[in-house]
Amino acid sequence: MSESIWGHLFGWNVLFSWIVVAWAEGLLLGAVLAMIGIGYAVPTDSSGPWLTGAQICFSIAALLFLVKVAEIAIVTGHPFWERAIFTIALFSVVGLITVQGIRGINKIRPLKPILETKSATIEELVMDEFDRWVVATEAGEPHNTSIIIWTHVKNLGPPSIIDHFELLITLPDGRKFAGERWLITKKIVVPIYGHNVDMYPEDCLGTKHAVTPLITGAKAVGWLYFKLHGITRPEVFKPTTLMELSFQDVTGKKYTVSQIMKGNASGNEGLYYPGTHVPDGEEKKEGQVSSPAPQAVHVRLASQEQIVSVREGYPYGLKVVLQTDLQIQPVAILLECDGVVGEAVYGPQGGGMIFNATDGMLEGLSDNWYAISWDTPAFTPDKPVIITLYSKAHLTVKSFQMIPWGRLKRKSS
Repeated sequence: MSESIWGHLFGWNVLFSWIVVAWAEGLLLGAVLAMIGIGYAVPTDSSGPWLTGAQICFSIAALLFLVKVAEIAIVTGHPFWERAIFTIALFSVVGLITVQGIRGINKIRPLKPILETKSATIEELVMDEFDRWVVATEAGEPHNTSIIIWTHVKNLGPPSIIDHFELLITLPDGRKFAGERWLITKKIVVPIYGHNVDMYPEDCLGTKHAVTPLITGAKAVGWLYFKLHGITRPEVFKPTTLMELSFQDVTGKKYTVSQIMKGNASGNEGLYYPGTHVPDGEEKKEGQVSSPAPQAVHVRLASQEQIVSVREGYPYGLKVVLQTDLQIQPVAILLECDGVVGEAVYGPQGGGMIFNATDGMLEGLSDNWYAISWDTPAFTPDKPVIITLYSKAHLTVKSFQMIPWGRLKRKSS
């Protein structure tokens, strides 16, 4: 009995012939690429169905190939063990490619800027949308823009430091600018929409818990000060400009919160945030606790004494001893002196080699500030840090603070 016309056109031997499978695979993979392209081009909130469709077509293409493999394994006359190895090997390879392909398509979703407020709620550390932010042009810098953000981080997991704060600005036209983080050395007053907001050095969120961990259940509150170079305030301050603020925990895990410049940039009208320094001249209200004086927590200035200088050109020497009650690594210390430091020698008591050591004055700070840092060895309770400062005039250390290691820009010599 001859085969019917339907069997001749749609029989299994026809549908699963290599030429039909090849055409079907080509069409399906072409559809995958087309859907990925459309999903990347359309707005973020519309890309989901296209990328899901791409994953479905990719899965069907893989399934069709596996069916062809199974058909060959069934109808061929080779020994069973050979057919089993053939089937297992190809099923494993195609399965792995399929899983990785679907994951790859899924990773495309977050590559586009998300133009909406997005909280960083990643397991342990949580930052909600910013409490307050302001975009400004500083005197004498018309082509640069400053962004100051008041925000907070809550710790829902184990104690952890919080550092490596970074700001990325994406303009409506797609251009991106990375903010350069700055510190201040004394209180400044920032005018925001008719109100004056006091900023104190000790409330910098970037240094508050860079060394001392934020304990479980606690909240860190403070400000972050960034500068954008080569772009003016009118270019930045637009309703759809995206701000992405990121930070890291003690393991190096990165957390990011995104927010667009929409609404009133001044935030709420409260000019004091519990957990920060109480403004000068104001009384504390119930529930408001001021931050401690700008001194490094868990590290103390044990002593400082004048010594005979052994450096030519610097007739004065000062030996400074710092002690801690916990292990700190890497180490970065910012000293405020009453004069200018010429050279410095430093390290844990007992000597030995220190690695990745840098020291010098920092951009944005006066010459009376001097930073030292190194990666290894650690600063531990049993080995105080000895710092010897050499200068051209009598020198003393007024204060110091622990700062994020390797995050500050040093002045060019």
